[in-house]
Amino acid sequence: MKGFVTRVLVVGVVFGAAFAAMTGRAVAAADDEMVLFRADQSLAQAIGKADKTAVGALLDENFEWTDTNGKTWTRAQVLQNIANFKIESEADWTHSYAHVGVVLNIHHSPRFAHIWVKRPAGWRAFVYLDTPIPVAPATPAPLHHYDENSVCNNPCKTVPYKPTTAADRAIITTWLKAKIAEWHPDPDVWTIPTGDEFLIINDLPRLKDGIAMKAERVAQLVKAKEQGVVGVPGDPVTSMRMTDIGGDGVVIVSHHVPRNGGKPYYNIRVWVYRDGRWQIVVSQQTTIKDAPPADIKSTLPM
Repeated sequence: MKGFVTRVLVVGVVFGAAFAAMTGRAVAAADDEMVLFRADQSLAQAIGKADKTAVGALLDENFEWTDTNGKTWTRAQVLQNIANFKIESEADWTHSYAHVGVVLNIHHSPRFAHIWVKRPAGWRAFVYLDTPIPVAPATPAPLHHYDENSVCNNPCKTVPYKPTTAADRAIITTWLKAKIAEWHPDPDVWTIPTGDEFLIINDLPRLKDGIAMKAERVAQLVKAKEQGVVGVPGDPVTSMRMTDIGGDGVVIVSHHVPRNGGKPYYNIRVWVYRDGRWQIVVSQQTTIKDAPPADIKSTLPM
């Protein structure tokens, strides 16, 4: 684990140097990031004290919290059962964008992803997700030789969601291309819509400590392309909702079933618009433990 923490610290140093070299706009962004960090701390403290008034003031009206078992709680349910919730430690990774903020803890158990949105009254917690750290050693999924006859409709050509905004349409189109670039390994295509700070986090042992950074994911795709092999297509989406925040941020909440069978899982993704395109900055998932295993036949490539 220390190795991973070191990698994150190195990235933090790089980001810190970049911030220091930027103009006053970056300084303002850093100040906003500190406001976000303090809001997250305040909410953690209020939850620890079971202060419903203080907690309620910091929760968005559409707030949801998914725990380590994959059970999702609404705002009203969290306030009603506040003694059941806690945040184990302070954040390690905080990044604010124009209207969306991401706060992560990446070295305690469980990990958490806190997604905040900026409202007229200030930052409000929008989606919280707890993810257990896998205890088994990393066991990368084996790569398979490309099958010219294999087909992937969901999530390579379509997903069960009808976009209603230009942002949603652009993100879905971009994301589908990225899923194909994962399946037919094309690191050049995959890296375009992926932010430099990108992190993917899950509770599966396929990733070391259940987490991977952009550079690691790109290295996997490069190796697969060089060897002429690919993995199975991405897991089908069973449901999805997209929330546009301020015109330059979108939070996606989706449910998936493993293509090779197993329990479904809950996923959150954060996309931001910058440099003229949409980029994903965080993807985190948690298995829904109380759900029955998916039917393998229904999850085979379509």
